[in-house]
Amino acid sequence: MCDQATYNALFQGLVKIDKVDEMWHMFGVMKERGIAPSNLSLHTVISALIVHNRLDDAYTTFLELKASSLYSTRRHTHTCIALFYLLNL
Repeated sequence: MCDQATYNALFQGLVKIDKVDEMWHMFGVMKERGIAPSNLSLHTVISALIVHNRLDDAYTTFLELKASSLYSTRRHTHTCIALFYLLNL
């Protein structure tokens, strides 16, 4: 069974080889398994979605996780969301 650290490494590796769809799928698997995303995983996922112009997915993910008890928001997460807004000006 994978833990947060394993998923973090997986997400970062997939992003480096431009496999954002696979990263997005594995992020869903992680949540389905009840593994709370760390701030690093959330930052990696949201940043990758923004860079690949998947702004709706990035924003929806942020709102969904913010409304849940799965994580506590940190500065990196807010930086990602600020980028989201800047790209939509």
